[in-house]
Amino acid sequence: MNTQQDQVDNISRHIQGMNFRASCMPNISLNENGSQSKLVHDYRVLIEKTSVLQKELNVLKRTQEILEIRSEASFSHLKAQEKHAGLSGYREMQQRLEVTSEETAALDALKEQTLNEISSIVSGIKANVLEKQAMLAPKVRGGHEINLIIRNRCLIHAEH
Repeated sequence: MNTQQDQVDNISRHIQGMNFRASCMPNISLNENGSQSKLVHDYRVLIEKTSVLQKELNVLKRTQEILEIRSEASFSHLKAQEKHAGLSGYREMQQRLEVTSEETAALDALKEQTLNEISSIVSGIKANVLEKQAMLAPKVRGGHEINLIIRNRCLIHAEH
């Protein structure tokens, strides 16, 4: 007959075989009908999903390693072909040219933004000048009239 200690040992071995610590397992409680609670069921489903995702992650990591190795091999082969054709350094130059082109495009966008800002500022200044000019035009005309009156009086006064 199995003793209670043997049953505990069997359960411990079973939990260790499931590849997670018993401390992670929530307290198992049975419903009135003797079945597991929904919480335990959900927990086990999550453990299975985690296991599947871990396996997929491992496959993806290995795939990435293989692709990196192939990429390095392809680049070394390409480099050898460039050297053989007398175009050593072509790929590096092409990459630098692409980086420079991207930087130039970014600077052009920045210049365009700056020019648009300057254009809006100039438009605002022009609108202010036109507004003030329209406001001052009657005063200037009045000033010309006063200036003519003063000149006429000065001429009259100079003649006497």
